[in-house]
Amino acid sequence: DGLEETGVRPRLFRSLPVHLPVQEMEGRTAWITCGNIRDRTRWGSSMSPRRFRNGMAMGLKKILKPFRESREHRRARVIIVSYPKSGRTWLRAIVARTFAEQQKGVSEELSFDSFSVSRAGGALPTRYTHDDTPNTEARSYTRLERDKSRYRGKKVIFLCRDPRDVLVSCYFQATRRHDLFDGSLSEFLRSDEFGIRKILTFYNIWYASRDIPSEFLLLHYEDLHQAPHAQIRNVLALMGIDEVDPGTLDRAIAFSRFENMRKLEETNYYGIKGMRPKNSNDAESYKVRKGKVGGYSEYLSPSDCDYADQMIKKLWCPFLERGRRSGA
Repeated sequence: DGLEETGVRPRLFRSLPVHLPVQEMEGRTAWITCGNIRDRTRWGSSMSPRRFRNGMAMGLKKILKPFRESREHRRARVIIVSYPKSGRTWLRAIVARTFAEQQKGVSEELSFDSFSVSRAGGALPTRYTHDDTPNTEARSYTRLERDKSRYRGKKVIFLCRDPRDVLVSCYFQATRRHDLFDGSLSEFLRSDEFGIRKILTFYNIWYASRDIPSEFLLLHYEDLHQAPHAQIRNVLALMGIDEVDPGTLDRAIAFSRFENMRKLEETNYYGIKGMRPKNSNDAESYKVRKGKVGGYSEYLSPSDCDYADQMIKKLWCPFLERGRRSGA
């Protein structure tokens, strides 16, 4: 936490002007309003100058986030879209390791910097996104954006997973890692802000928008388990990588298996906050939690399973049909 994550040196914050234009985007300028930090720390607050500067750095990072994401979206040729907890971490780990194996000099530290790792690996500029379903806030399914015109001209890979497995994994993310929800799994399932209706609505919005991107590839998490080599080759091909050494792919997939990913998380291998367990003594607080297909049955009660099945039937999305390879 703090300046180390922003890459901004402390001295930058020692004499901030009252109004600081941080970045211009689409004709609009964002402004930070603040006084001189040395003056602020004399206001009688118990906060030290260092803590104040760290807080300012984190605040600046949050302010700049939408501008950074907008810039990345414009530059990206390929965008990998998924609802949270659909297997994105696993997918990007395999892709990054493939580049590290095939293109010597690609640093493991870049694994979760999609732009850097795609460029270093010789692929098209690639961005991973949860679109408008971030896993750090509560947002009702009624507020999901239906206009996907900003994806026009992009190549989109849509990662889809059984919504029941997604829901259970999201529940532990919201309760054990982000403290966004304090109710039961049964309540979470039926919640407008987190529940299965939201997942299915997200899938259906994207199904209706599947013809907007220039190319659209539907990727099932379950197929990644069943036939990882074929699925990763499809992903890499859309990213502009047509030839991959079979041995390279074998090693990348082996490296990214669940057991090893869990060990890497325990040892903070990637060195980023998002890839560390919230509580090393709580298996449900890990980023890499279980990685199972159909694991929801271990958590949902019979009545909750019935409710989930009814909602899937009511809000059925063709994406849930296994074997489908595109938006056609």
